Amino acid sequence: YPGFPTPAPYNTFSAVTVNQARGEEEAESMRSRRRQLVFGSVVVVVSLMYMSHMFTGHLVTYEGDTVVRCVVAPPPNDTVSHSTSTPRPNTSSNRSDTKRILLVSYGRSGSTFLSYILTLVPGAFFFFEPLRPHVMRTTLGVDVIMSYKAIGARELNLSQLSRYEVGALNILHNVFNCNIQALPVTDFLSSHLATHGNARTLAACLTPMVTDTYLNLPHYLQCLVDFWWQCKNSSLKLVKEPKEQGGLPGRPPSPQEAPESSQAAAAIRLPARSVFSLMRRDPDLKVVYLVRDPRATLLSQRALFGHAPTPQEFCRMVSDDMAHMLLLQKIFPGRAVTVRYEDVAEDPLGLTARLYKALGLEMSRAVVRGLRKLTSTNEDMGAFSTYRQDPKFTANRWRTDVDSDHVTRTDRVCRAVYNVLGYKVGHDDAVLRNLSIPLREATYRLAVL
Repeated sequence: YPGFPTPAPYNTFSAVTVNQARGEEEAESMRSRRRQLVFGSVVVVVSLMYMSHMFTGHLVTYEGDTVVRCVVAPPPNDTVSHSTSTPRPNTSSNRSDTKRILLVSYGRSGSTFLSYILTLVPGAFFFFEPLRPHVMRTTLGVDVIMSYKAIGARELNLSQLSRYEVGALNILHNVFNCNIQALPVTDFLSSHLATHGNARTLAACLTPMVTDTYLNLPHYLQCLVDFWWQCKNSSLKLVKEPKEQGGLPGRPPSPQEAPESSQAAAAIRLPARSVFSLMRRDPDLKVVYLVRDPRATLLSQRALFGHAPTPQEFCRMVSDDMAHMLLLQKIFPGRAVTVRYEDVAEDPLGLTARLYKALGLEMSRAVVRGLRKLTSTNEDMGAFSTYRQDPKFTANRWRTDVDSDHVTRTDRVCRAVYNVLGYKVGHDDAVLRNLSIPLREATYRLAVL
């Protein structure tokens, strides 16, 4: 138009150039991310293959949906160098040389005390409640497993067990056979496993992984290898697993966690009916079933956790467990032992000698020295401590504090359990308070040491 300046032509070349440059930058960024992803995947795969070889002597590869195990072994004259800080122990010992013991009990029944006695054996390897992380995953953070109905004493095959029970058995089998690679690494970083047993050393070694700015893969692989070597070459593998009840310590179970019917036993972590499959899977495994006076167990649970099952629920579960223990002792003679906590507390040296003999363990001088130290400390170390000023008094102190109504209610519904385990009914309050009079007697219904 006349009087208006002619507009400058649109620079299509420069616009196209800018768009192309941006596209190339985005493409290069995408290629960089892909390279990082591929490199990370390669590192993970190589790490898994290395761990599989170190733990099992196999390399695991995949062809379609098929898992292929390739045996990997060095030539006869080949020498493999290892870190001088962690010499590789001899793993050629016979499988029968290692003792495998599963300690099953109830919360506040003296299982920590007895587990310490068992781990006095030189070279013992102790796994403290390895099923707890499995429970927390299954129940989304609640330390309780759904209740089950007592079915009577009979052996069940794997197809008759719940998915949780099958998973629990696999974990215990892997623990007893040192298949560390089959367990989630995060389990060893949990607050529970990281503070108890031999897993403490692994947790301390792996803890920096949480805060490190980069993944020091060789270091963490060495942590796992060292832990595997220690487990594989131990003389005794002890696993303690309580029959946990109720909700988390410090609060009662919610209505969703409560038993579904009056026929259901209290919620537990390891049903006795599951042990049959584990004992057939591991022929050298032995089970120690630790019991305590139900009145003392329930009183201690309520005092420490703020809640406890009802006497009827608790003794129904104990009765079902006793029936399965009788069957275990019949099917697997010499591999299932029952111990009363009060007997351990009254005669630690004598009971330990009998227990060691039943389990095929050596009662060495080191064991005797450790036992004397365990039972002669001059200070009280707390509710969860294994050390006891006076084990006999500790086991019977509940009799001076218990309410008579609690004793009466428990006696009424637990009489059948008393008859099998050898506990006496507390008829007279004067007898109940007199600690010089035992509330137990010899029993012949269940093979008790």
